[in-house]
Amino acid sequence: MRRFLWFVIFCCVSSVLGGDVLAQTVQKSVFAGSWYPGEPEALSHRLDLYLARTGKMVTVGRPVAMVSPHAGYAYSGQAAAYGFAALKGKGIRRVVIMGASHYHGFAGVAVSTFSAYETPLGKVTVDVAAAKSLLDGQLFKMERVALEKE
Repeated sequence: MRRFLWFVIFCCVSSVLGGDVLAQTVQKSVFAGSWYPGEPEALSHRLDLYLARTGKMVTVGRPVAMVSPHAGYAYSGQAAAYGFAALKGKGIRRVVIMGASHYHGFAGVAVSTFSAYETPLGKVTVDVAAAKSLLDGQLFKMERVALEKE
């Protein structure tokens, strides 16, 4: 039986960061320039192109979840754009990113230990308080090494 290992990142439109020194770090992108463009202009152009191809999306109600592919943009960018286009105008204030840990095995779910993620388009802040609240249970834990190459 194959075990899937997950990590969780809470990203918010705006957040107040906790005072924890460990959480006051920014994770630089390890894939900018390889799996997606590393230059802001090139990345913006590619994203705009994918979103333009979705046309006008009509969705009913407010989505509660979205499953999106995470391969390189050349492989899955257009499919991901359809999901994100469906969220436009829906008042989404919090995004929870869950993904497989490709390089580090562990039991449970790793919670982000970073305060932000650096992208070619700027920093995406992490709601550190929300991430820390998960650590009260046994399933969630701080596994920094599980996130460093993701």
